[in-house]
Amino acid sequence: MRKIRYKLIQFLGALVLICGGPGAASAKDTCSQALSAAATHVFGAVKEVAAGPLIAVEGGTMLTLAGLVVPRAPRNRKRADAAKIAAAAEGFLRRALRGARISAVPGFANDRHGRKVAQLFTSVDADAPRTWLQAAMVSAGYARVWPTARHSACAAELLALEAEARAKKAGAWALKRFEVLPAWATRKLRSRENSFQLVEGR
Repeated sequence: MRKIRYKLIQFLGALVLICGGPGAASAKDTCSQALSAAATHVFGAVKEVAAGPLIAVEGGTMLTLAGLVVPRAPRNRKRADAAKIAAAAEGFLRRALRGARISAVPGFANDRHGRKVAQLFTSVDADAPRTWLQAAMVSAGYARVWPTARHSACAAELLALEAEARAKKAGAWALKRFEVLPAWATRKLRSRENSFQLVEGR
């Protein structure tokens, strides 16, 4: 038990460093610009956007957004609110990609299905300013930040955008299903097994 508790403390300490440790403010000012400048791998035209979300581009390549969890349509058809927000997230992504060229930071990884997991940017042409797709999804409330060891680029900046979206109850944050749960709410937590949840407390 002590060992598990120690590991949890280690994890929380690392999360504090990601979210607000020394240097976090300067990282927020420069991180997205640095990523945008590094996004030199240009993919072909977007062919399709599917649930997941998955982005199919010319040549058969499948892309997915690194470091995010996006609402997906629930298996339970009675969850009309969750299905509606999943459709809204997919619609937002479709609009963001319509007529845009898509680029990524080189060095992205493949998941076990062969899909490329990357930080993605969109622009109307080569000389136009780029829009960071991860930041756009988080700001609109259609994605939650999932800073893993492998996909933690600019996590502090994304977490700040998520906090703003949550305060405004934007997108998914307007639904009870996506609220931050207190650690003592064990009954609610058990009812949400096998799903991504944000939990606050000791």
